[in-house]
Amino acid sequence: MRIVDSQVHCWLPASAEFPWDPTYAASGPVAAENLRQNAHRPMTPEALIASLDAVGVAQGIVVTPSVYGYDS
Repeated sequence: MRIVDSQVHCWLPASAEFPWDPTYAASGPVAAENLRQNAHRPMTPEALIASLDAVGVAQGIVVTPSVYGYDS
């Protein structure tokens, strides 16, 4: 069976080119914990593909993560 993950995310540290939404951390405890755990470690496309491969997922549909705002 071919497995497709219907919601995967890539992110880089906040930058001028890809700024993070400054209100995200205040949107709730889950958001605050997400930032605490992940702000220092980017999920590049290459890292995402390696993560999917490691668990046998054939494809993923990339969705903009909330750290970039809600205007996607």
